[in-house]
Amino acid sequence: MKKILKSTLITSLVLIALGIYMVLSPSTAISTIIKVIGIAIIVAGAVTVLLYVANKDDSRSFTTLATGIILVIAGIVFLVKPGSIEKIFPTVVGVLIIVNGILNLIASLKAKKAGSSAWIVGLILSVITIALGIVILSQPLFLMSQIVRIVGIVLIITGVSSLLAGA
Repeated sequence: MKKILKSTLITSLVLIALGIYMVLSPSTAISTIIKVIGIAIIVAGAVTVLLYVANKDDSRSFTTLATGIILVIAGIVFLVKPGSIEKIFPTVVGVLIIVNGILNLIASLKAKKAGSSAWIVGLILSVITIALGIVILSQPLFLMSQIVRIVGIVLIITGVSSLLAGA
Protein backbone atom coordinates (compact mmCIF):
# COMPACT_ATOMS: atom_id res chain seq x y z
CA MET A 1 0.00 0.00 0.00
CA LYS A 2 2.85 2.39 0.83
CA LYS A 3 4.43 1.66 -2.58
CA ILE A 4 1.19 2.64 -4.33
CA LEU A 5 0.93 5.87 -2.34
CA LYS A 6 4.57 6.71 -3.06
CA SER A 7 4.07 5.97 -6.76
CA THR A 8 0.92 8.12 -6.82
CA LEU A 9 2.75 10.95 -5.09
CA ILE A 10 5.66 10.83 -7.56
CA THR A 11 3.33 10.62 -10.55
CA SER A 12 1.22 13.50 -9.24
CA LEU A 13 4.25 15.72 -8.66
CA VAL A 14 5.63 14.93 -12.13
CA LEU A 15 2.26 15.78 -13.71
CA ILE A 16 2.07 19.06 -11.78
CA ALA A 17 5.66 20.00 -12.70
CA LEU A 18 5.11 19.12 -16.36
CA GLY A 19 1.85 21.07 -16.37
CA ILE A 20 3.49 24.15 -14.88
CA TYR A 21 6.31 23.87 -17.47
CA MET A 22 3.76 23.70 -20.29
CA VAL A 23 1.74 26.66 -18.96
CA LEU A 24 4.74 28.92 -18.33
CA SER A 25 6.81 27.96 -21.38
CA PRO A 26 4.60 26.60 -24.17
CA SER A 27 7.12 27.23 -26.97
CA THR A 28 9.87 25.32 -25.20
CA ALA A 29 7.39 22.60 -24.28
CA ILE A 30 6.38 22.24 -27.94
CA SER A 31 10.04 21.90 -28.93
CA THR A 32 10.57 19.26 -26.25
CA ILE A 33 7.47 17.35 -27.35
CA ILE A 34 8.69 17.43 -30.96
CA LYS A 35 12.05 16.03 -29.87
CA VAL A 36 10.36 13.23 -27.90
CA ILE A 37 8.23 12.43 -30.96
CA GLY A 38 11.44 12.41 -33.02
CA ILE A 39 13.02 9.87 -30.69
CA ALA A 40 9.89 7.70 -30.87
CA ILE A 41 9.92 7.86 -34.68
CA ILE A 42 13.61 6.87 -34.76
CA VAL A 43 12.93 3.92 -32.46
CA ALA A 44 9.96 2.82 -34.59
CA GLY A 45 12.08 3.09 -37.74
CA ALA A 46 14.99 1.20 -36.21
CA VAL A 47 12.69 -1.58 -35.03
CA THR A 48 11.16 -1.79 -38.52
CA VAL A 49 14.63 -2.08 -40.11
CA LEU A 50 15.71 -4.67 -37.54
CA LEU A 51 12.57 -6.72 -38.15
CA TYR A 52 13.29 -6.60 -41.88
CA VAL A 53 16.87 -7.76 -41.34
CA ALA A 54 15.82 -10.47 -38.87
CA ASN A 55 13.18 -11.85 -41.24
CA LYS A 56 15.21 -14.06 -43.60
CA ASP A 57 12.36 -15.63 -45.59
CA ASP A 58 10.90 -14.55 -48.92
CA SER A 59 7.94 -12.77 -47.32
CA ARG A 60 9.96 -9.71 -46.36
CA SER A 61 9.25 -6.65 -48.43
CA PHE A 62 11.55 -3.87 -49.59
CA THR A 63 8.80 -1.40 -48.65
CA THR A 64 9.24 -2.48 -45.02
CA LEU A 65 12.95 -1.63 -45.20
CA ALA A 66 12.24 1.65 -47.00
CA THR A 67 9.59 2.58 -44.42
CA GLY A 68 12.03 1.94 -41.59
CA ILE A 69 14.74 4.04 -43.21
CA ILE A 70 12.30 6.88 -43.93
CA LEU A 71 11.10 6.80 -40.32
CA VAL A 72 14.67 7.01 -39.00
CA ILE A 73 15.42 9.96 -41.31
CA ALA A 74 12.17 11.70 -40.33
CA GLY A 75 12.97 11.20 -36.64
CA ILE A 76 16.41 12.71 -37.15
CA VAL A 77 14.81 15.74 -38.83
CA PHE A 78 12.51 16.10 -35.80
CA LEU A 79 15.58 16.14 -33.53
CA VAL A 80 17.81 18.36 -35.65
CA LYS A 81 15.18 20.85 -36.87
CA PRO A 82 12.49 21.05 -34.17
CA GLY A 83 11.80 24.69 -35.04
CA SER A 84 10.93 23.80 -38.63
CA ILE A 85 8.70 20.95 -37.51
CA GLU A 86 7.06 23.26 -34.96
CA LYS A 87 6.12 25.68 -37.76
CA ILE A 88 4.45 23.05 -39.95
CA PHE A 89 3.06 20.78 -37.20
CA PRO A 90 -0.08 22.84 -36.47
CA THR A 91 -0.81 23.11 -40.20
CA VAL A 92 -0.48 19.36 -40.63
CA VAL A 93 -2.75 18.81 -37.60
CA GLY A 94 -5.30 21.26 -39.03
CA VAL A 95 -5.31 19.50 -42.40
CA LEU A 96 -5.64 16.08 -40.74
CA ILE A 97 -8.57 17.33 -38.66
CA ILE A 98 -10.29 18.67 -41.78
CA VAL A 99 -9.73 15.40 -43.66
CA ASN A 100 -11.08 13.46 -40.67
CA GLY A 101 -14.12 15.74 -40.56
CA ILE A 102 -14.77 15.22 -44.28
CA LEU A 103 -14.48 11.43 -43.90
CA ASN A 104 -16.90 11.55 -40.96
CA LEU A 105 -19.24 13.74 -42.99
CA ILE A 106 -19.26 11.17 -45.80
CA ALA A 107 -19.87 8.39 -43.26
CA SER A 108 -22.79 10.27 -41.71
CA LEU A 109 -24.37 10.82 -45.16
CA LYS A 110 -23.99 7.10 -45.87
CA ALA A 111 -25.62 6.41 -42.49
CA LYS A 112 -28.54 8.64 -43.54
CA LYS A 113 -28.96 6.66 -46.77
CA ALA A 114 -28.86 3.46 -44.72
CA GLY A 115 -31.74 4.76 -42.60
CA SER A 116 -29.81 5.41 -39.38
CA SER A 117 -31.37 7.96 -37.08
CA ALA A 118 -27.98 8.88 -35.61
CA TRP A 119 -26.71 10.38 -38.86
CA ILE A 120 -27.60 13.93 -37.78
CA VAL A 121 -25.27 13.73 -34.77
CA GLY A 122 -22.48 12.54 -37.07
CA LEU A 123 -23.26 15.39 -39.47
CA ILE A 124 -23.14 18.03 -36.72
CA LEU A 125 -19.90 16.65 -35.25
CA SER A 126 -18.36 16.47 -38.75
CA VAL A 127 -19.17 20.12 -39.43
CA ILE A 128 -17.74 21.12 -36.03
CA THR A 129 -14.59 19.08 -36.75
CA ILE A 130 -14.11 20.70 -40.17
CA ALA A 131 -14.65 24.16 -38.65
CA LEU A 132 -12.10 23.41 -35.92
CA GLY A 133 -9.57 22.37 -38.59
CA ILE A 134 -10.17 25.61 -40.47
CA VAL A 135 -9.70 27.65 -37.27
CA ILE A 136 -6.42 25.84 -36.57
CA LEU A 137 -5.22 26.57 -40.13
CA SER A 138 -6.10 30.26 -39.73
CA GLN A 139 -3.97 30.76 -36.58
CA PRO A 140 -1.71 27.68 -36.31
CA LEU A 141 1.16 28.95 -34.16
CA PHE A 142 -0.97 30.98 -31.75
CA LEU A 143 -3.42 28.12 -31.25
CA MET A 144 -0.62 25.59 -30.75
CA SER A 145 0.70 27.59 -27.79
CA GLN A 146 -2.80 27.84 -26.34
CA ILE A 147 -3.37 24.10 -26.77
CA VAL A 148 -0.11 23.38 -24.96
CA ARG A 149 -1.19 25.69 -22.13
CA ILE A 150 -4.58 23.98 -21.89
CA VAL A 151 -2.91 20.55 -21.77
CA GLY A 152 -0.61 21.94 -19.07
CA ILE A 153 -3.60 23.11 -17.01
CA VAL A 154 -5.22 19.68 -17.43
CA LEU A 155 -2.01 18.01 -16.23
CA ILE A 156 -1.87 20.28 -13.17
CA ILE A 157 -5.52 19.55 -12.34
CA THR A 158 -4.94 15.81 -12.85
CA GLY A 159 -1.85 15.88 -10.63
CA VAL A 160 -3.56 17.81 -7.85
CA SER A 161 -6.65 15.61 -8.09
CA SER A 162 -4.48 12.51 -7.90
CA LEU A 163 -2.66 13.93 -4.87
CA LEU A 164 -5.93 14.68 -3.11
CA ALA A 165 -7.34 11.25 -3.95
CA GLY A 166 -4.22 9.56 -2.57
CA ALA A 167 -4.15 11.64 0.60
